[in-house]
Amino acid sequence: MIANIQEPLPYLLLHDISWNGYETMLRELEGRHFRITYDKGVMEIMAVSHEHEFDGELLADFVRLPTMELDIPIHSGGSTTFKDETLEKGIEPDKCWWIQNERKMRGKRTFDIDVDPPPDLSIEVEVTRSALDRMSIHAALGIGEVWRSDGESIRVSVLGSNGKYRERLQSRAFPFLPMKKVQEFLKRAATVDETTLMRSFAKWVRDEIATAYSKKNGKS
Repeated sequence: MIANIQEPLPYLLLHDISWNGYETMLRELEGRHFRITYDKGVMEIMAVSHEHEFDGELLADFVRLPTMELDIPIHSGGSTTFKDETLEKGIEPDKCWWIQNERKMRGKRTFDIDVDPPPDLSIEVEVTRSALDRMSIHAALGIGEVWRSDGESIRVSVLGSNGKYRERLQSRAFPFLPMKKVQEFLKRAATVDETTLMRSFAKWVRDEIATAYSKKNGKS
């Protein structure tokens, strides 16, 4: 049953959808530009905008560049669908990575929720508001940390032992990274091209972060 929509919305919200129906929709829309979220019979299908993708790529570079400059191993999951039939929940992060658990995923081409650890870090671009509580789904699936951005700010949410997220000033995955400074670079995206922005960001990491990080971690 389609929700009663009073005005145009960027998503389609469907109720009373079985798990088989959800998996069928995943197969039908595979490779297309939609994000599908499922929570106990309610399924949201959202079209992904250019603004959404642009911000997601910027945030992903803010993860990738420090890992390259500081020689931190990561395993990328992109927008992999994470789903658990027992919980009746499924979600597709905008981007995700295994960092602390990189070695457990090294060389793997598929993800098995019964064997593999959930991602250590996920990105949620919130320029368009979801009808579902995506953070509660992230938490239920055990994703350790989420960076949430509306295009101007970055909020860091870390999963606690109680199974709930708590906002923190610093990232658990990258405790050496001043998130306020990263947020400044995000805002600069409105005034400079991406190449200039990322070169500036990489230089900042090398000049301000790399030396202290190497000393702390015993690297030369």
